[in-house]
Amino acid sequence: MPPNHVIGGGLAGSEAAWQIAQAGFDVVLHEMRPVRKTEAHQTDGLAELVCSNSFRSDDSEQNAVGLIHHELRQLGSLIMASADANQVPAGSALAVDRHGFSDAVTKALEEHPRITISRDEVAGLPPEDWEKVIIATGPLTSPALSEAVLTKSGEDALAFFDAIAPIVHFDSIDLDKAWFQSRYDKVGPGGTGKDYINCPMDKEQYEAFVAALLDGEKTEFKAPYFIVADLKKDATKVIKKRPGASIVDLGDGVLLVEWHAKMNALGEDQLRAVQDAHKLVQDMGYAGLVLGNQGEHFSAGANLPLILSQAQADEWDELDDAIKQFQQVSTSMRFSPHPTVAAPFNMALGGGCEFSIHADQIVASAELYMGLVEVGVGLIPGGGGTKEMLLRFTDQLHPNQQIGASLLPAVQRAFELIGTAKVSTSALEARKLGFLQDHDTVVMNKNHVIQKAKRAVLALAPDYVQPVMRQDIPVMGDAAIGAIKSALYGMHEGGYITDYDLVVSGELARVLSGGTGNNRTAKVSEQHLLDLEREAFLTLLGKKGTQQRIEHMLKTGKPLRN
Repeated sequence: MPPNHVIGGGLAGSEAAWQIAQAGFDVVLHEMRPVRKTEAHQTDGLAELVCSNSFRSDDSEQNAVGLIHHELRQLGSLIMASADANQVPAGSALAVDRHGFSDAVTKALEEHPRITISRDEVAGLPPEDWEKVIIATGPLTSPALSEAVLTKSGEDALAFFDAIAPIVHFDSIDLDKAWFQSRYDKVGPGGTGKDYINCPMDKEQYEAFVAALLDGEKTEFKAPYFIVADLKKDATKVIKKRPGASIVDLGDGVLLVEWHAKMNALGEDQLRAVQDAHKLVQDMGYAGLVLGNQGEHFSAGANLPLILSQAQADEWDELDDAIKQFQQVSTSMRFSPHPTVAAPFNMALGGGCEFSIHADQIVASAELYMGLVEVGVGLIPGGGGTKEMLLRFTDQLHPNQQIGASLLPAVQRAFELIGTAKVSTSALEARKLGFLQDHDTVVMNKNHVIQKAKRAVLALAPDYVQPVMRQDIPVMGDAAIGAIKSALYGMHEGGYITDYDLVVSGELARVLSGGTGNNRTAKVSEQHLLDLEREAFLTLLGKKGTQQRIEHMLKTGKPLRN
């Protein structure tokens, strides 16, 4: 097996090399010093600190940074072990002796049998025969590599923040005015309570200091990502607006559908905005569409109070039309003549999940709570979510398995995912559950999600071919219904599911089987499955048990087990 390559022997590169090696894999750590020196490094040691020697707070109970320290220690971090061994007093912060810290890291890496340290400059992007590469380098990297990364990623994907501090000789400090103190008055590990020197100012001096800051040279701050609220300050960027949604021009021919209702619950405004945006893309020659926002959540799902009130008023024709519209809009994310990219973050539940999984591509925040949770209120996904997950899991089977009884694992997987209302706790778990696919992207900083989604649209647009609805989806029909109902009977008899769980699960099984009356070799269309979804949704909505579940959820925020 070829070795892994890590470029950069700083904190990140040293830790990456250590963890790879500890996991049992060979790794080559590339560090350009001393072949090529930098303006800031003084030694050739690995993990040499060139700015602060403080790792910030080490309080794992009251501080997020301290908690990260604790978790790193649990993972056998070389950086944390070396920091602990070379700690110097710094109040509640973890500060280190720079040379001792670097020497400890360097020694550990040099002595590890699976690590090879290569003192060479990687002058450009890694060669293709390096199959697995981590580029762990910052502003002091090789100019050639820096330029190559810049060309590959674009300037707006790179950011570095630094601070400048003066060096003051201790002998020049008047300790009759200044005094020793520690951060937050905490002694901290190895500290004395006299870890820093505070310089006092009276009111006049302080005001003069503030005035000097205000009068000093300034530059406009430009965030390295889209701030939608700032974009909308330019009225020309808001192409169309509804009370609960807006269409915003992101530039370069990409439109954004932004939902901005409470919890971004999906109602008329949200659906109409997507329809409007599709039409604008086609009429005005835009490249494509992003579905996203920068609210608290991407979307918590359907507008339950409205749905319940319509059901209790027996407005079934209106509800049928509403579900049809919902299906048409969600599936338009897949079947429009232009690329659409969803940018979910935080909660993407129910309808929010259904919209996302129909997009050509998902660019998701790493913090993602995604799931089809409709069974919690006595319903099943009615916006294409049931159909989509069945189709995905079926397509993952070998072609020889996409017929007859061999289909059952795909049906069971979709049934378990939807029937248990499984919600991911991260984008990584969303990928494992099947909500994200291999071509979907995960972004660590949610502020960058819309920007990355825009890039995805532009990447898809030049060669985009409009998809068409499938007509060849294999289903098991009555055989699948029988298998699922048999399992449900055992669960019900064992007390694992309630009487009404059995009712809801039965409707879900009917949709995932492709309906009754089909034999084991039947093939159906996507539209057929959508029609079954809508029928099941409305059937359940008309039942007292479902209405009770919705009412209980709206009152308590918790599911009812009836």
